[in-house]
Amino acid sequence: MKKIILLAFLGLAINTHAQEKKESLEELIAAYEAALEAQKPPIPPVLSENAKKEIAEFFPVRNITLGQTSLVDLEKNNLNVIWRPEGNPNAVQLVRTELFFVDTDRDWVVEEMRIKHIPFPENWAEKGFSWKLSYNEWVALFNKLGYTINITKEPKKKEVVYTFLSAAFEAISPNKELMFILHFANGEKGAELTSPYTLLEMDIKWIGKPVNQ
Repeated sequence: MKKIILLAFLGLAINTHAQEKKESLEELIAAYEAALEAQKPPIPPVLSENAKKEIAEFFPVRNITLGQTSLVDLEKNNLNVIWRPEGNPNAVQLVRTELFFVDTDRDWVVEEMRIKHIPFPENWAEKGFSWKLSYNEWVALFNKLGYTINITKEPKKKEVVYTFLSAAFEAISPNKELMFILHFANGEKGAELTSPYTLLEMDIKWIGKPVNQ
């Protein structure tokens, strides 16, 4: 855990270029040690049975389970992670694959995952997840799984260099423990609601509330 926090401080030093040049390594380490002193012990969340059931339908992924895997677990398992990719203060990345987001203010557990440009996990594919699906087919798939659809960006065609489908929607699990957020911004195979390969990326969040908090 100390290694991860230290990496976060060192990463912050690299990103804040002008300021850091004025800080010595000793000052940086002193700040890190002060943060450790001030940090309250995290309280591991206790998941409800509904949460465990719905999360277990899709996780673990790369030995990480939303709502359960902590930063300490990542270190213990020697997972090859990048702390704070692209300066994001709450993210860890499994080298160029899935991007995981961590709640650093509450309990230091992984609560969100982003998938982009990589194959879906095998058990997800068995449920019908595929990058080739069209917008309409994604809606139909989540309806079949019993999820509630909330449209956050109405589908429409956009043109920058080429024409593509711009749209987004949320899919919330029956017991409101998981939320899938789908962002559509591809147009290589067409820009219609029935065109394949329009999905750009997908976020998956644990949105339930721990029973002990």
